Amino acid sequence: DTLIDRNRIINVRIGEEILITDDFILASLSESYFGKLIAGVFSQLAGILCLLICMPFLFATALLLKIFRNGSVFYKKEAVFLPAHSDSKLRRTYSLFSFSPFYPEKTDRELCSSGISDFFLRFMPSLINIARGEIHFVGVAPRSEEEISALQKDWRSLYLRSKAGIVTEADVNFGPNLTVDELYSAEAMYTVSKSLRYDLKLLVKYFFKIPGIFPGRY
Repeated sequence: DTLIDRNRIINVRIGEEILITDDFILASLSESYFGKLIAGVFSQLAGILCLLICMPFLFATALLLKIFRNGSVFYKKEAVFLPAHSDSKLRRTYSLFSFSPFYPEKTDRELCSSGISDFFLRFMPSLINIARGEIHFVGVAPRSEEEISALQKDWRSLYLRSKAGIVTEADVNFGPNLTVDELYSAEAMYTVSKSLRYDLKLLVKYFFKIPGIFPGRY
């Protein structure tokens, strides 16, 4: 006894209707939706391939850290799946992996590191999350529920509509000591500009910065 019109559900038996605001639950079928679906599948497959290639280096890094580092080798953070619902109760989380500890109070520096150490300590472990379809190669920085709640209202609304990735706009276009305004502008810029071509451009820039070929700002 239910009628469905895009995101509107009408129950004729009880005479009530409800609007579904989450596009992943109920929305009109469109080309852009299938485009995002295909892009996500290709990203996951590429993540699996890269993870298999990097597996020996991943194990070697973990072994070296086990021998020479005091404390944990692997670190995890409960990050929120993106895009996400505006209601925090309806959001899903996943465990983001890293060889580097997470410092919530140093979010700007943590999310904008670069170089060889960043590749081995942050990028490679995150390939596990890409292979599992939880994040992408390029996107906005993965954040926990607490970190999202701390964002300003407009920033939070913009962030929840985007997608999370290992490499971010701030990674390649700003230094490690960027301001809060610069971080916000970087994520706003990516959210409105994201496309396959733009993602590839940022990814190439990130890899050029690993050996310090193009250090500093772009």
